[in-house]
Amino acid sequence: MKEKQQGFTLVEIIIVIAIIAIMASIAVPSYQSTVKKVRRGDAESMMELFRQAMERHYSKRYSYAGASESGDIGVPRIFYQYSPGSGEEKYYQLEINRAGVDCFELKATPIADTAQQDEPCGVLYLNHAGQRGSANNTGICWNGIVEYQAIVDCG
Repeated sequence: MKEKQQGFTLVEIIIVIAIIAIMASIAVPSYQSTVKKVRRGDAESMMELFRQAMERHYSKRYSYAGASESGDIGVPRIFYQYSPGSGEEKYYQLEINRAGVDCFELKATPIADTAQQDEPCGVLYLNHAGQRGSANNTGICWNGIVEYQAIVDCG
């Protein structure tokens, strides 16, 4: 009578490892892409909240000017400087690109040396009229909005 052997052969183990490697090579890039999209979505949400903060600033001063630490452009003093607003890791820097009496333009720039630095949308923009855009109008940013006219003069 033959005894039943227990365990796996080397070939079986190699086949299992190969299958796991193939699955991981598919899953990891997909996961990383999803994480980038979520972080971009968070930055887009923060930009909308930033726009609301600018409207509150306007309701108090009747001007969008003066909402940044250096006057009309740069780091905001009325809102978070980074997205996400809380936590240790920051993926986008939020800034006032232009601001004047009657209009403003906000931008979110991917931070270098983070996973977002090679994000396909690049810099995100949002203005006083709610118009949204990105540096790389690829159609995947802001739910597919691809046309955006940058504000030249805010008066």
